[in-house]
Amino acid sequence: AAFRTIFRDDEQGPVAADFITKERKAKKVAVVNDNTTYAKGLADSTVAALQKDGAQVVYNNALTPGQSDYTSILTKVNQTNPDVFYYTGYYPEFGLLLKQAKQLGVKYQMMGGDANNDPTLIKTAGDGASGALVDTAPLAQFISSASGYVDQYTKKYGTGPGPYGTYNYDGVGALAAAIAKANSTDSAKITDALHNLGDYQGVTGTFHFDKNGDRQPVDYIVITIQNGKFVPAYAKNSSGQWEKAGS
Repeated sequence: AAFRTIFRDDEQGPVAADFITKERKAKKVAVVNDNTTYAKGLADSTVAALQKDGAQVVYNNALTPGQSDYTSILTKVNQTNPDVFYYTGYYPEFGLLLKQAKQLGVKYQMMGGDANNDPTLIKTAGDGASGALVDTAPLAQFISSASGYVDQYTKKYGTGPGPYGTYNYDGVGALAAAIAKANSTDSAKITDALHNLGDYQGVTGTFHFDKNGDRQPVDYIVITIQNGKFVPAYAKNSSGQWEKAGS
């Protein structure tokens, strides 16, 4: 059995598509991946969801990771005149795409998947990072229940936690709670306890595992880059509608 404290990639695609079509009101979307299993899977699920949501996918292709110049890709994308460019690969390439898009003067919205929530993206992109969007599980610094964890982590290691360390921490915490509930270290009993753990109050919020071991509820947010830092941009409210952060 597998249990996840982070959301599944095939759940991310529909969320990204919903944001692109509902909040950004995009009619035409360009989707680029890097041919890795993760990025191709996210691209496929996003494209399917975009089409279901009524958007036209005007470009859907892969780049070759590790190159230093992606202007040819951007030039091809420009010819399709998209409203949003969504990149499902990783931050080294997206950083260059942002930098070179700025140099080309593109007007459409640049957006990346959750493999781009790393500060290195901002360093690589330079001025091109400003205003870019990234959909992601909530980062530790934006979760009120994680403030104590962030403070202790920073004090011990001299830097803030990465985007997924907090979820690893909750994974260990949920496992410990299941062992205590089962009063056993037998794997079958622990698995049963995890399935019946109920709402677990972790530093990333309160969640439970469904019958597949996946975290519920799913709670993606969209962040942006301002003044060289990631800041919250959009989140869904209790009615399932996208709202600007702080509104």
